[in-house]
Amino acid sequence: MQKDKYIALSRKYRPTTFDEVTGHEVAITILKNQLSSKKLAHAYLFTGLHGTGKTTLARIFAKSLNCDNPSGANPCNACTSCKEITASTSLEVLEIDGASNRGIDDIRNINETVGYATFQGKYKIYIIDEVHMLTKEAFNALLKTLEEPPANTKFFLATTEPHKIPATILSRCQRIDLKRIDTKQIKAKLLGIKEELSLPISDDALSVISRLGEGSMRDAESLLESIIAYSDKNIGVKEIYHILGIPAKELFFQLDKAFEKEDSGAIFDLAETLFSSHTNLTSLIDELAMHYKFIAKTLLHKEDSSLLTEEEKNGYKEATSIYSYAAVLEILSILADTYHYQFPPISKRIHVELLLQKILSCKHAKSAQEILSYLKGVQMQPSSAPQNIEKAPIQNPVPSPSQAPKEEQKISTTKQTMQDTVMQFAAVELGSKLNRL
Repeated sequence: MQKDKYIALSRKYRPTTFDEVTGHEVAITILKNQLSSKKLAHAYLFTGLHGTGKTTLARIFAKSLNCDNPSGANPCNACTSCKEITASTSLEVLEIDGASNRGIDDIRNINETVGYATFQGKYKIYIIDEVHMLTKEAFNALLKTLEEPPANTKFFLATTEPHKIPATILSRCQRIDLKRIDTKQIKAKLLGIKEELSLPISDDALSVISRLGEGSMRDAESLLESIIAYSDKNIGVKEIYHILGIPAKELFFQLDKAFEKEDSGAIFDLAETLFSSHTNLTSLIDELAMHYKFIAKTLLHKEDSSLLTEEEKNGYKEATSIYSYAAVLEILSILADTYHYQFPPISKRIHVELLLQKILSCKHAKSAQEILSYLKGVQMQPSSAPQNIEKAPIQNPVPSPSQAPKEEQKISTTKQTMQDTVMQFAAVELGSKLNRL
């Protein structure tokens, strides 16, 4: 048997007690209080983004319920029950994958064994992961058992899509919502892994990985694992972008310079570099949106500089003198609209070039307030219609000389009235939209 069996970082550093869990203070407090008060629900639903710890919390909760020597609300991780649950060999805690065991027959098997007495532990616990994948018939078969299970039986359901679960099931579960893990907390754990394994990676690089994890601890740990597998030498921010195939921030700062100079030629060169770095346009849109989000927050003095490198801090500081807040909002609106387009499997370069040119066209974007002020100014200007046209000399008499000036004045006045009406309507409409924001 191989002694030095490799274990993935996400499994090796999976929390084994409530105190080791990163984030989720509210959820942990609820579970701890129920353990101490012995006021337990018969079914729990753990929901949240993938990689945030739904199944991990369910396992820790199950260990605490069946632990022989608990330390407060935390399991001891030393008794037989805790060891078996950790190794997934427990006869009392059964983990079921709802994606592959989703039929009515699979649920019937649970219903047939739910009343059996426990062998060692205090509770028989069923952990059903990805429970939203069950069929309608399977949910119906589970419903009655979930509503009135035996006293020593608990159901822990986990899902990333609670909206797909029937309301009849939801109403019989105590819901535990897990939010995205804060980026600072993710970085703190990655720093701990770095120190324990003596990894040759910079703190700035860990900041980038933490941001790319987007609230998922497992995603961040998987990214770190991919990076340390690439090289055992010093790894910095540039190496991170190279390994993950992501354009460096330097390219986006070049886009800022082209925007400042309205240099359409530079856009085509930049589009070539960005196009070659992506297999699809969606990932590029994500990174562009994140770039302009940082610019918007910097303009509003809301940026979190603790997770930015020095190069990024300087780049975003310079960007504040290039973009107006109205221009940034217009660009973010363009990027948001682009999500709805249907791109081919391998996006053509023309899509990238067109997107960057659209961004460049926002150079002179005006805010809604500026447009409203302009419309009000036009509305307040004196009418340009002739005032004394009846007294003007008639050089070319017509058959009805007394009627011609009146008809001309009437036409001119009508045109001016129409223009004023349009301006008033635009000002009122824009003003009402601003009031609704």
